[in-house]
Amino acid sequence: MSRVLVVDDERSLRDTIRDYLTIKGNDVITASDGEEGLKFYEKDNNGLKVLTDVDMPRMNGFELLKEIREINPDAYVIVMSGNDENGEIIKYGASGFIKKPFEFRDLEKLINGYEE
Repeated sequence: MSRVLVVDDERSLRDTIRDYLTIKGNDVITASDGEEGLKFYEKDNNGLKVLTDVDMPRMNGFELLKEIREINPDAYVIVMSGNDENGEIIKYGASGFIKKPFEFRDLEKLINGYEE
């Protein structure tokens, strides 16, 4: 399936997403904020898809998206947020947006790019 970097400061959600995507056959790495996620991305981004929350301490999802785009303009970055207005992040280069709370099957469709 896919290599996925999940970046979210909410540990329970991050772990739940990791567990679900792993069960579905994905190789999942997690980071607790944008700075940690960026460090991992800089080190090993070959074929890596990114799922990031918007509202995080230290480096938010908008900043992380910008930094990742500077490294790889073609990076696959999905942004998640509880705020509808953050759907506007598509205009800033996100590959997709999913509003919290979401159905895990909808997240899986975004990550692996398929329709049921």
